[in-house]
Amino acid sequence: MVRNDEYFAKVFMNPAFHFSSFLYGMVMCLVYLRFKKERGFEAALRNSFSSRLMEMIRHNQAPRYLVYMIGLLCMASAVVW
Repeated sequence: MVRNDEYFAKVFMNPAFHFSSFLYGMVMCLVYLRFKKERGFEAALRNSFSSRLMEMIRHNQAPRYLVYMIGLLCMASAVVW
């Protein structure tokens, strides 16, 4: 990667360049606050797909070992790379 000071000064440091990220963050915050107000935080955590998936991995041996093997494979491939 080559550092280009002109690009950094004119484009990357321009506030308009980061506006989409700020806008996305504000919209997601409003969506989260509305969701939390309407459904409740604890109920949302208990019923969310990710929490059910984590419970399934935690309580069942086969998916847990599959995740372990995927992690070991990723670590080994990173070392070999």
